[in-house]
Amino acid sequence: MYVCSSLGSNRVENNTIRDSMDEGIRVYSSSDYTTVVNNSIFNSINYGIDVHSSDNVLVYNNSLVGNNGATDTYDFSHVQGVNNGSGNQWYYNGHGNYWSDWTSPDDDGDGIVDNPYILEGDSGSHDPYPLVESSHPIPELNFFLPFILIVLVTLYFVRKR
Repeated sequence: MYVCSSLGSNRVENNTIRDSMDEGIRVYSSSDYTTVVNNSIFNSINYGIDVHSSDNVLVYNNSLVGNNGATDTYDFSHVQGVNNGSGNQWYYNGHGNYWSDWTSPDDDGDGIVDNPYILEGDSGSHDPYPLVESSHPIPELNFFLPFILIVLVTLYFVRKR
């Protein structure tokens, strides 16, 4: 999903984005004052959220799972978000985003990971209040359905012979 508006003040809210062949959400080209909130982004080839050439963007309460090759363990070469703008904020009112590769430690039990999630990009940004748990349901993949499809396709070609 791309957001591009020189008018700014966009709101990207309540979306579920899965298996994107690019970024999950990309805010770019002077889409200043955009808010990205309450989205679930799963398994995008590139970043889950990419803020590019936009300023004063507010990103919070999103769930990012397995984007940019991320696993359960944080790896800067597979970070799930990037920020290339200024004045962008990856939290609101003491709550950031859920990052599947950054869920602990939470020594004080407040639901916020004790260390910030470091984002990629030229602005040196981070999410200072990463969430321990997602506030959005994380859908489970149904592996039985692909199995049934493979069997049906196989039976089709066997019968066709």
